[in-house]
Formats: sequence, C-alpha cells, structure tokens
Amino acid sequence: MGGEPLETDKMIQILKNLFKNDLFLISGLALVQGLLTSLAMEPYSLPTGWVMPWPLFYLAWRFKNSMPMLLLSGTACGLFFSLFSAYWVIGLFGSFAGLGTAASAALFVPFSVLFNLHVPLFLLLFGLVLRNGRLFRPQWLFAGTTALIADYAAPEFFPFSWGNFIAGNPLVQVADLTGAYGLTLLLFMASYFFYRVAGMALARGRTLFRDLNWLRDLARPRALARFLPVPLILLLCLAYGAARLRQIDNLQRSLPVVRTAIINPDAPPEDSRFVTRAVLEKLMSVTIPGLADKAAVAAGPLDLVVLPESAVPFMCAEDTPLTRKIKRYMPEAELMAQLISYNNNVDIFMNETVYRAVPGENNREETRMYNSSVIYLRNGRRGGSYHKKRLLAFGEYMPGEGFFRKIGLYKTVRDIMGSSRFLPGPASNTIGYTARGLAAAQPRPLTIADLGGMGPRAFEMLFPSDRTAAPAGRFLPLICYEALFGDHVRSFFGVPGGEPGFIVNITQDGWYGDTDETYQHFELARLRAVETRRAIVRAVNDGAAGFVDMAGRYVTPLAGPVMTAPGQAAYQVWDVPVNRDMVTFYVIWGDWWIVVFLAGIGVVVAMRIMFSCTSHPPVPRRGHAG
Repeated sequence: MGGEPLETDKMIQILKNLFKNDLFLISGLALVQGLLTSLAMEPYSLPTGWVMPWPLFYLAWRFKNSMPMLLLSGTACGLFFSLFSAYWVIGLFGSFAGLGTAASAALFVPFSVLFNLHVPLFLLLFGLVLRNGRLFRPQWLFAGTTALIADYAAPEFFPFSWGNFIAGNPLVQVADLTGAYGLTLLLFMASYFFYRVAGMALARGRTLFRDLNWLRDLARPRALARFLPVPLILLLCLAYGAARLRQIDNLQRSLPVVRTAIINPDAPPEDSRFVTRAVLEKLMSVTIPGLADKAAVAAGPLDLVVLPESAVPFMCAEDTPLTRKIKRYMPEAELMAQLISYNNNVDIFMNETVYRAVPGENNREETRMYNSSVIYLRNGRRGGSYHKKRLLAFGEYMPGEGFFRKIGLYKTVRDIMGSSRFLPGPASNTIGYTARGLAAAQPRPLTIADLGGMGPRAFEMLFPSDRTAAPAGRFLPLICYEALFGDHVRSFFGVPGGEPGFIVNITQDGWYGDTDETYQHFELARLRAVETRRAIVRAVNDGAAGFVDMAGRYVTPLAGPVMTAPGQAAYQVWDVPVNRDMVTFYVIWGDWWIVVFLAGIGVVVAMRIMFSCTSHPPVPRRGHAG
C-alpha cells in the first residue's frame, strides 16, 4: 500500500512529459474532443455536449500564438469526430461513386477536413481572442461569439450546428427565437464559463473547502460582474423553456389532429444490385399495403398514410407521354396508392421520380429528373406535389456542372462521380390534404384482380360520389436532408394556400446500412419542430422513423415502435397536432439576429481599440520633435 503514491506520481510525471510533446497533446485532446462530441449525438444522447468544447478551449490557449498549430489542432479534432460519428461516409463513397475500400478510406481524410471546417476556424478566432485579452472581455462572451461565427460562416457538406448537441435539453426551447445558432452561442458561453470555474477549482486543489476566502473574493462587485451573467442567462433560458413547454403542451392538447400512419417497408436503396422485379412487386403488392392495413386495424380510421423516400425504388407514378416513351411510368405504383387510399378511405403521400424534357447541351432536348413527392387523395386522384429544392451534392447533382460542360468534361466527370441528373425544384410549396368525411373504408378490400385489367384509370369509375375529398389543411413537405436547413424550412411559410399545420419529412437512409447515420439524421432534423412549432412526421425506407412533437420531443405512438431501426419493416401511428396559426419569431426573422448581435459586438471591440489608442499615444523616437 505504501508504494501506491509513488507509482501514481510516476504515472503523472510520465503523462506530463508526454503532453510536453505538441503532437501527442493535439492527438490526445482531439481524440477526447471527437469522442465527447459523438457521444452527445444520437443514438447515445449523453450530456457530454456541455464539456465537448473544453479540449478546444485548452488548445486555443496553448497555441494562441501559432496559427499553423491552431489549424493542425482543428483539423485533428475534425478527423477524430468523423472517425467516431461519420465513419459511414466511407461506405457512402462506395455506394454513390462506386469507389473501392482503399479509395474510399483515402477520400475520407479530405472529406473529414471539409466536413469540419468550423473547428479550425473557431480555434483561429478564439486564439486571436486569447492573444488580445484586453479587447475581448468577458472571455465567455467571445467564446460564444467566435463559435457562432465559425458555425455560421464555415461551409459544410452535411449541415449541422454545435447547438444540435444539446437538442434534448430544456434550453432548446429558445430555438423558436434564435434557431440552432442561438444554441451554439449559449452552449459555448456556458461551457467556457464552467471550464474556467473548473480550472480555478483545480488550481486551488485541496484548499478549496478548507480555505473559504475565495467565497469572500467572489462576493466582491467586480467578481460578481464577471461570474453572475452566465448563470443568470442560463436561468433566464431555463425559465423561458419551462414556460414555453407548459404553453406548448396546453396548445397541443387543444389542437385538431390528423391521424397519420408511417409505413417503413425496409426497402433497399435505389441500387440496381439490390433491386429486382420480384423485390418491386413484393413491396407494391404485399409489404406496403399489408403494413397500411395493419396500421388501420391497430389504430382505427386513418387520415393520412406516409411512405418514405424510395419506398419503391425507381418509382414513377406519373402517367405522361414522356414517361411512357422512356418506359419509366410504373402503373403498379399508381395502383398501389389508389388501392391503399380506396380501401382505407385515406390520403397517401409518397415519393416518386418525375421526368421532364429540358434544353441540354447544344440546345438539344434531354430528359432530366426531379426528386418529387405527391399526395393521392382519398378520391383516387393525384393531388399536390413538391419537387426537392436542396439537392445532395454528388448524389443528386454534380457541383460545377456548368464549368465541366464548358470544357467538355461533363459526361466524363459525371460518370466518374456517379452523380444523378436531378434538377432542383422551382418553389417551396405546401401540400393540401383532405378530410375523412362520412365515407367509410371498404367492407371488403379491393384488389388489383377486381379491376379486370383496367389499370389506374378504373378508379375514375369506381370511386363513389360521396368520396368528395374536401380540403382539410396543408402540411410542409421535406425530402431527405432538406430537414437540416432551418432557412429552407422557413421558406415554406407565407406561401399561397395557407400556413402549414405540421411537417412531413420523407427520407432514404438505406444507403448507410446499420450505422448511426440514420439516428444522427433524425436528431439533427428534430430541431425544426422547435424553430417552427410544427410537429414532424419522419418516414424512412430503412432506418430511424418516428414522430417529434411541437416541443422537439420524441413521442410514443398509438401503435408501433417509438422509433424504427435499420432492417425493420414496421408501421407507426400518431395523432399529429395541426398548428396553423402560430408563427414563431425565428420563422419571421430567421438568422437576422446574428447580424445585429455581431454588429453590436463589432462596435464594442472598435470602441475599445479606439480607446486603447487614445489612452496610450505612441512614444516619439529620439531625435524627432515631440
């Protein structure tokens, strides 16, 4: 027992010697920072987000006088975060671009750097703050400000905010004022404050509770001015969050609801290696209709059925001369939607690929696609549709397409990268749905055989006259990673037709297999519910599907699992609250508060620089007149 203190001292000394090596220090802290960040995300959701910035604070202080070391530190932190959280990208390169394992792994390193540019940018900015302490006080304020600038200004391939790492906290309710970036500001201010408090406590060591003189020092006005603001800000945000939660809960209980079923068919991604005719037929005739029928039996009459993106791979249910000419029209898909609608007296919202003829190279007509979604109303007719506006780089379009066309390498580069030829949608439009009315579901389910080979047009004759499909309201459609863009979601408000009552997000996470990506995707998207105060219905072809209420909380369904998992075919049913009237501050003003905030900070810094110059005039050199 007597030798234990000596052994401990040796270990401490060894660690001190190791941390004198800058590269070892950067690697060790980057590993810790990446791990803390990853654990703050789904599917773990640990409260490590609050201490996630601490390694960054230390690295900014340690290397504040060396820009190359700050850049190296930020790059290392981004790489370790990607290794823990975005490892699924390696498989994605193989799926989309057809790259081998070695090439995908090699490409993963530059991707990690580009994916996390906000980290080195923060270290550079905060290193500048720590280098010029007199100009940038209090430091906790500028820790938050530099994080906000880095988060907002750095380009990102998959957009996410540091604020997302505290999405499960009551403080998240302030997002209906500030959006995700406001949470970044709050997180870094609070984290730096507690980082400094922890450092002071560690420096005092064992005397912290024996010598209480520090309490007397803390009670001085100057000390109070330094230490009180952050706790007060946190308390105010908590109070706002608690009051807002009560208000939202009361509102949700009083709102009308739309009983919505999500169908998660465990469909394969749109890859010809996995999709065969037998797979398509089973999805359309057995899996999807069967899950819809089970949902109606388990939860009673439904208002809306939502299918995910690529519920049926390569599906096109739009019957046009062009789709018939290029043999893309799939009448079985349209029949599937009509039969589900007819048999259950329900609207059905689903994804499809829409084809259009547009001018191409040398003004020759070429066929391009929209990643689209359409609603089939309970009277069997096609209703409104939405074409995806925010496309995924390299997966749905090729960046720099115009440049490559000019130099004659467009086809070559597209073939190498494997980019699809999708066009961005022209507008942010909401989708109208109908009321259930008095018409009941069919006593005997109708089948394709009952149509006698007449096809989809048979429903013009079969639907009874009392199936009027009267308009009931509108919802906000988002396709895949569009749900990560707060500014894009805002663009759906104030459009013709009335405000959306809730959000429907359909996505395809089957590309990523059994990885954390699908949970991370859902986690990043659910903040839109708080920003807009609209509930979110999320349907996935293979992965994490579920429902988020107007306070950003995952909700237990009336039937089915709370959240589906990769490889699971399931249905889920919720009564989705319809909030048509409330428009939040964030929806109206967006991120304009950032401009006002940064302008105020800039004025303060400029005044301090001017005051510093006038208070300390330059000393004249010898030999010159004063």
